[in-house]
Amino acid sequence: MNKRSWEEKLWIIVDKGEKILLRVIIVGFVALVVVQSMLTSDSMRFYLSWAERLEGQPLQEWSNPSARVMESESTVFAYLTVELADFSSLAKARILINGTEVADFRNKQVTIKVYPDDLIEIDGSFYDRRLKFEIIGVSDSIGEPTLHQVIQTYRSVTSLGKVKFK
Repeated sequence: MNKRSWEEKLWIIVDKGEKILLRVIIVGFVALVVVQSMLTSDSMRFYLSWAERLEGQPLQEWSNPSARVMESESTVFAYLTVELADFSSLAKARILINGTEVADFRNKQVTIKVYPDDLIEIDGSFYDRRLKFEIIGVSDSIGEPTLHQVIQTYRSVTSLGKVKFK
């Protein structure tokens, strides 16, 4: 094999590769411009962008209020433990966070996960008697409501107040 013929074959391959590479770059640039222009349309953006489909959907915890109920106290989340004082169980007495029912008092005490400015209420409107509840556990980071705060309801919804952090 002649050295000159080998170099000529190499240059032919390089020329063809250069042409192919230039075409790929041009097609890629045109595709990029087309897709970017399609993203300016709201209807197309919904199908082209995964993040667009998630936008505006509530966090799973907020759409499922029972996710706020905790099995035990936590060092990771701010928590509040409320205990039913006079009875061992009242299934129709409920805890509301921001107006949404998150737990009931089938068990004597309930531990819930709270965030700043959550409005905590106890709904005892089902029962025709005075009900007494006491806060028996509070995270160190919570300033209000306070530990050992007593709440009484009589056929009403009673507010513990908004959660305030220290």
